[in-house]
Amino acid sequence: MEEDKPTSKSNLIQTKLTNLDSSTPGVSQKLADKVIMNFIIDTVQPLSLVDNDSFIKMINTFSPRTKIFCRQTLMARILESFKEMKESLILNLSDVSYVCTTADCWTHNRRAYLGITAHWIDPKNLKQKSVALALKRIIGCQTYDILANIIAEIHRSYKIQNKVMQYVAASLKILEVQDNMRMGYYVPTLSILITKLKRINNLKFCQPLVESMLKGIEKRFPDLYDDDNVIAAIVHPSFKLGHTLI
Repeated sequence: MEEDKPTSKSNLIQTKLTNLDSSTPGVSQKLADKVIMNFIIDTVQPLSLVDNDSFIKMINTFSPRTKIFCRQTLMARILESFKEMKESLILNLSDVSYVCTTADCWTHNRRAYLGITAHWIDPKNLKQKSVALALKRIIGCQTYDILANIIAEIHRSYKIQNKVMQYVAASLKILEVQDNMRMGYYVPTLSILITKLKRINNLKFCQPLVESMLKGIEKRFPDLYDDDNVIAAIVHPSFKLGHTLI
């Protein structure tokens, strides 16, 4: 049996950066373009970074044969990548019966933004999926009609306008407003929510979610229909007796 020959010392010496030249094997141009684009996106770098001489020199130090695209090419590839990702997401959402979306609006440096996320149960493996649908700049006042139009537009763009669980979102919106946090709002708002949740039937995957929400409301508000709460709702200017108990 032939013995293994000892490794030559010269083979253990690490290649120095100064010894790299155009003949040194490196990454492919396609892989380099993808890595650079992901770096710009993930670290929220300005697109003009690819035109920076120091950045180009750094990349060429590690991969001399790599050519750096310009800012205009980078912008076009980001838009193309976004389009492909959006089409793939629309295709995945087409197999889902119900989608829950959340929205958050905030201001920074006198500029307003609206972020939308989506959550659903994958029918193939029953695992929860979550994605960010959009982050939009809001021009003008952040009134309810402007926000509603933007949210509806985003829902339509992903073709989920008929799949969104609106009942929970509408009820939470009412109860989250500080002016509405009175006992008179609890009974009618939660009564409507409970009624609509009970009307949802023939669910294939989300029935446990509906049942959990109903149990959670019952546990959190055990005294919902107490006399004091019902009277507070009846005498509230926004409600009448006919709208209080459904």
